[in-house]
Amino acid sequence: MRLTPTRRQLDYLRDLGASKESAKELKLLGLSDHLSTRYARLADDVYTQNVALLKRRLGASALFALLSTAAYYGAYAFVAFQTISGRLSVGTLVFLAGALGGASGQHPTDLLDLLEHRRPGAFPDGFFWTSSRLNPR
Repeated sequence: MRLTPTRRQLDYLRDLGASKESAKELKLLGLSDHLSTRYARLADDVYTQNVALLKRRLGASALFALLSTAAYYGAYAFVAFQTISGRLSVGTLVFLAGALGGASGQHPTDLLDLLEHRRPGAFPDGFFWTSSRLNPR
């Protein structure tokens, strides 16, 4: 989203520096060092922003994983406590433990799906670019 203009500049600079048509002008005007320096600076900016984004996503993923694990084992503890205190029968305990056990493989992927949106691109701007290209309005 914020990276789109920067990535466009990177694409432009890469195309400009690698095309046969612009090679003579770049050599004649001595712009190759300027273009490569500018490209390196922009690429470093993109890298820095991507690292910051990934760190935020890692923190959110860890928080959601911790939250879901705590809720999962908290549900087990609640059912066990209710059974020990006599509010639930042993049969209900077995039923609820089986239901919780069946859900054990499901909760981590649900939260990861929510965080990652299972999209084709690695970052949100890649996702929006891809979806807009596939579904033109």
